[in-house]
Amino acid sequence: MAFTYTGEMVDLGFGRGWLSRPAAASIRRIDRQTGHPLQITEAGRTWGRQNEHWQKYLRDGWPIALNPNTPSERQKGLSIDSDEAQRIMAILEDHGWRRTVYRWVNGKRTLVEPWLFRVLPAPRQPPPRPRPHRTTCP
Repeated sequence: MAFTYTGEMVDLGFGRGWLSRPAAASIRRIDRQTGHPLQITEAGRTWGRQNEHWQKYLRDGWPIALNPNTPSERQKGLSIDSDEAQRIMAILEDHGWRRTVYRWVNGKRTLVEPWLFRVLPAPRQPPPRPRPHRTTCP
């Protein structure tokens, strides 16, 4: 069965494609902090686009791609490819973006797609503890 993203696809502007609403909001904060639109080669993918990547991976063995029925983080609007982002890692990390494509190469965990970034959800904050109710005696 084909996966279809059912969330809101938010256009990033400047020909950069689309992401989910939380990811797009994070990119807009990065844009404001850097003073210009972050260079993004590719963002969210439709099932058809993911299938093109999958077929190329099956044929050529590169670049790494997931079956479009998995679905990938790219199909969920949570990942970007960006050469510029590699140069401003601290800013991306401050906004929840991480490199996530590692493979074991010669027995060592190795970053194999340094241009690919995925936004991770903010850690859940525990609910505030209730304050004890204080009564005053007259």
